[in-house]
Amino acid sequence: MFHRNATTFFLLSTVLGSTVASAQDVVFLTDSGNDYVVRCVDQNQNGSFNDTGDITVYYDGTTGPVTLSTNLGICLGPNDSVLVCDASTDVVVSLRDLNNDGDALDAGEATIYFDGRVGGNAQGTIMGSAQSLVYDFATGKLWIATASVTGALDEIQVVQDLNNDGDANDLMESGAFWTGASTAYLPQAVVLDAAGNIFYTENGTAVPKGVYQLKDLNNDGDANDAGEHIPFFLMPVTTPVPFIWSLEIDAQGWFYVGEATGDIVYRFKDLNNDGDASDPGESTGYFASIAASLWDTAAACDALYVSEGTTPQRIYRLIDANQDGVIGAGESIEMYIETGPNPVMIDNARGIVVRPAPCGTPSTPFCFGDGTGTACPCGNAGAAGNGCANSSIPSGAQLAASGVAGASLGTDTLVLTATNVPGPGLFFQGTTQFAGGAGITFGDGLLCAGGTITRMGVVFPVGTTASYPGGLTPNPIHIAGATASGDVRHYQCWYRDAAVFCSVATYNLTQGLTLTWGP
Repeated sequence: MFHRNATTFFLLSTVLGSTVASAQDVVFLTDSGNDYVVRCVDQNQNGSFNDTGDITVYYDGTTGPVTLSTNLGICLGPNDSVLVCDASTDVVVSLRDLNNDGDALDAGEATIYFDGRVGGNAQGTIMGSAQSLVYDFATGKLWIATASVTGALDEIQVVQDLNNDGDANDLMESGAFWTGASTAYLPQAVVLDAAGNIFYTENGTAVPKGVYQLKDLNNDGDANDAGEHIPFFLMPVTTPVPFIWSLEIDAQGWFYVGEATGDIVYRFKDLNNDGDASDPGESTGYFASIAASLWDTAAACDALYVSEGTTPQRIYRLIDANQDGVIGAGESIEMYIETGPNPVMIDNARGIVVRPAPCGTPSTPFCFGDGTGTACPCGNAGAAGNGCANSSIPSGAQLAASGVAGASLGTDTLVLTATNVPGPGLFFQGTTQFAGGAGITFGDGLLCAGGTITRMGVVFPVGTTASYPGGLTPNPIHIAGATASGDVRHYQCWYRDAAVFCSVATYNLTQGLTLTWGP
């Protein structure tokens, strides 16, 4: 599954080994028939995983130090790990390829990250029949969807390694965020969006089947109170009775569910920001399989991988080339089929996750306050690539971009983040660059973005970091800046720095950032 802050891993392509010609998606899949975790890479870039060497055993749960029996859920974890939950052994296993040989079969590479058995952790948290999991790199929390927990409960659990000892088995490191009676509720998959909001799939009988959001509205540490269990997307068909094994979110904020009864992947998004994805035009039947039992989905930069778990086992790669919200002719690639020539046979394709090749809209920084261009007002040069130094942080502030600069609600996931800012920041957009990109002195820093200037919004930092969209006017950037496909725009953050430091002014700026908007 694609996860929040997954871009942290995009630069780690060296872990793939020297046989990969260029940066490639790396797909990890749980094979609950063989008790394997397999690693899939299109080594010769011919559009399939069917060649010798494309699929290798990353971990063997029958011979490895930690037993796997019904290994279902999988996600990327901390320190370049892959985390796997097992519905029978009731543990979460951390797999790390420490020697970069392409597997986690060597000494010390497989450990128990969370032990949900009776007596397995100091908190006494019981994890029964774990189905899915997702790691939040921003908070260090691991979220787990469990079905039929001991004591007749189904839960969304959260565990966290607070003391950095490599596991979440100590006091105060685990617990339930939401609990439902197992006779009425049946959670299957859990994901986080880019803002850290929690969503899960519900297959029980107490409420309509679909995707629900969990919100701790009263900040009491759980989502068990009235109004905290919120329908987000309800299944559009009820016959045959749907069952949702998977839930995924891509880099553009689109959700995907794999409905196994009708063998359909649905795509949906809250386009009008009313708190659900149930309005006309917010969902499509994205992909209809000719096979059966679509188990899981994993989003890469430009594609969605789907695991199909009946004989013959398959892995699909879906690319919506014409961006019509439906996978049509020529947009579905059968990356793997069990009857193909690959000597590694997948027996039961279940959970799937991808470590994507680099993606996102490229951005170009300019107008540095580091002494390489226009001098800062008081000789207060910052660190290389940053703006001028401020009163709190000698290295100065820096502006960075992540996500996709797409000029529509369906494609715009661009986020601008200013770090090392001591006070509230105004994010603004310009149509040109001052002084040919060198900037002019302004307050305690350099004004870089010029021409027609658009003020997008003010954001108060958390610590010393502020991100837009955010603050009091959190419009997507293409709306705030009124951009269209093909526009070249320049961005900067102008922030308050009230302490007497350089000039009489009480403000400073980051360096500038330029990018080109797409469709």
